Amino acid sequence: MVDMACFPGSSGSPIFLYDRNGYFDRKQNSYMLGASRLKLVGILYSGPLVTNDGRLVLAQIPRVAVNSMMHLGNGKRAAEAVQRW
Repeated sequence: MVDMACFPGSSGSPIFLYDRNGYFDRKQNSYMLGASRLKLVGILYSGPLVTNDGRLVLAQIPRVAVNSMMHLGNGKRAAEAVQRW
Protein backbone atom coordinates (compact mmCIF):
# COMPACT_ATOMS: atom_id res chain seq x y z
CA MET A 1 0.00 0.00 0.00
CA VAL A 2 1.40 3.38 -1.00
CA ASP A 3 0.17 6.87 -0.17
CA MET A 4 0.39 8.80 -3.43
CA ALA A 5 -1.84 10.27 -6.11
CA CYS A 6 -3.25 7.21 -7.90
CA PHE A 7 -5.84 7.59 -10.65
CA PRO A 8 -7.61 5.20 -13.04
CA GLY A 9 -5.19 4.49 -15.86
CA SER A 10 -2.06 4.91 -13.77
CA SER A 11 -1.63 1.18 -13.21
CA GLY A 12 1.82 0.09 -14.27
CA SER A 13 3.45 3.28 -13.01
CA PRO A 14 6.75 2.81 -11.20
CA ILE A 15 6.93 3.44 -7.45
CA PHE A 16 10.24 4.97 -6.41
CA LEU A 17 11.80 5.60 -3.01
CA TYR A 18 13.94 8.73 -2.93
CA ASP A 19 16.07 9.55 0.11
CA ARG A 20 17.65 12.94 -0.47
CA ASN A 21 19.54 13.65 2.77
CA GLY A 22 20.45 10.24 4.10
CA TYR A 23 19.18 6.75 4.76
CA PHE A 24 19.89 3.67 6.87
CA ASP A 25 21.92 1.07 5.01
CA ARG A 26 21.03 -2.40 6.30
CA LYS A 27 24.02 -4.07 4.64
CA GLN A 28 26.51 -1.83 6.47
CA ASN A 29 24.24 -1.40 9.52
CA SER A 30 24.89 2.34 9.53
CA TYR A 31 23.17 5.60 8.66
CA MET A 32 24.49 7.21 5.46
CA LEU A 33 24.20 10.88 6.45
CA GLY A 34 24.08 13.27 3.49
CA ALA A 35 23.98 10.45 0.95
CA SER A 36 21.08 10.08 -1.46
CA ARG A 37 19.55 7.07 -3.15
CA LEU A 38 16.85 6.38 -5.70
CA LYS A 39 15.36 2.91 -5.57
CA LEU A 40 12.60 1.19 -7.56
CA VAL A 41 10.24 -0.19 -4.94
CA GLY A 42 7.58 -1.64 -7.22
CA ILE A 43 4.82 -1.14 -9.76
CA LEU A 44 1.36 0.32 -9.08
CA TYR A 45 -1.37 -2.17 -9.98
CA SER A 46 -4.62 -1.04 -8.30
CA GLY A 47 -6.22 1.36 -5.89
CA PRO A 48 -9.41 1.67 -3.86
CA LEU A 49 -12.28 3.92 -4.96
CA VAL A 50 -14.85 5.68 -2.84
CA THR A 51 -18.34 5.93 -4.31
CA ASN A 52 -20.15 9.17 -3.58
CA ASP A 53 -23.89 9.22 -4.08
CA GLY A 54 -25.68 12.51 -4.53
CA ARG A 55 -29.30 13.30 -5.17
CA LEU A 56 -30.81 16.18 -7.12
CA VAL A 57 -34.50 16.83 -6.57
CA LEU A 58 -36.22 17.96 -9.80
CA ALA A 59 -39.30 16.73 -11.68
CA GLN A 60 -37.71 13.30 -11.82
CA ILE A 61 -35.20 12.17 -9.25
CA PRO A 62 -31.95 11.46 -11.09
CA ARG A 63 -29.21 9.50 -9.42
CA VAL A 64 -25.66 10.75 -9.59
CA ALA A 65 -22.71 8.50 -8.78
CA VAL A 66 -19.14 9.78 -8.73
CA ASN A 67 -16.07 7.66 -8.10
CA SER A 68 -13.35 9.41 -6.11
CA MET A 69 -9.81 8.28 -5.56
CA MET A 70 -8.52 7.87 -2.00
CA HIS A 71 -4.94 8.60 -3.13
CA LEU A 72 -3.90 5.17 -1.98
CA GLY A 73 -2.59 2.44 -4.23
CA ASN A 74 -1.53 -1.17 -4.14
CA GLY A 75 1.87 -2.03 -5.50
CA LYS A 76 3.76 -5.13 -6.51
CA ARG A 77 7.34 -5.36 -5.31
CA ALA A 78 9.93 -4.74 -7.99
CA ALA A 79 11.24 -8.33 -7.69
CA GLU A 80 7.74 -9.73 -8.30
CA ALA A 81 7.14 -7.42 -11.24
CA VAL A 82 10.45 -8.35 -12.90
CA GLN A 83 9.85 -12.10 -12.51
CA ARG A 84 6.56 -11.85 -14.41
CA TRP A 85 8.23 -10.23 -17.44
